[in-house]
Amino acid sequence: MRAKLTEYVTFSFGVNRGISIQEVTASLPQTIRGEVLYLMHEQLLRKVPMFRKTDDMFIKALVRTLQPQVLLRGDYLFRMNEPGDCMFFIKNGCVQLKSLDGTVVFASLMPGAFLGELSMLTGQRRTASAQAIVDCVLYLIRTTDFNAIMQDFPNYLGPILEGAVEWL
Repeated sequence: MRAKLTEYVTFSFGVNRGISIQEVTASLPQTIRGEVLYLMHEQLLRKVPMFRKTDDMFIKALVRTLQPQVLLRGDYLFRMNEPGDCMFFIKNGCVQLKSLDGTVVFASLMPGAFLGELSMLTGQRRTASAQAIVDCVLYLIRTTDFNAIMQDFPNYLGPILEGAVEWL
């Protein structure tokens, strides 16, 4: 376990050089913080079909809730049938979606891809296992944060659900 933790800390430090963008932007005025995060993450969120019909204000609300996560090669992000409470966006790396026993690969997801949207939207259990093929940098949105944002943007519920259904 000690070796795995050391690997995670080393990889995380290599990615962000010990600087947490959340900590840096936390001291900024809310409007500036929102703009910085928007510039950093807008393109990642705009690639998601269910967010294509949303405006900049909605995307800015989403980027404020993004949380970084690193995943080392071989580790699982989640396993099939586990409850899910968030959606992930791949910034760097490759994640494979697999059967529970890992013998069948359903898809290989590269930077710009996303996963876990069904669990975030419906609360259903994970429909596949997700394993890192190389070291990865991801961002996640928790269901609770997404639902809070949807309370401020109820008019987007229909287009988001339509976009999610089209993607399936």
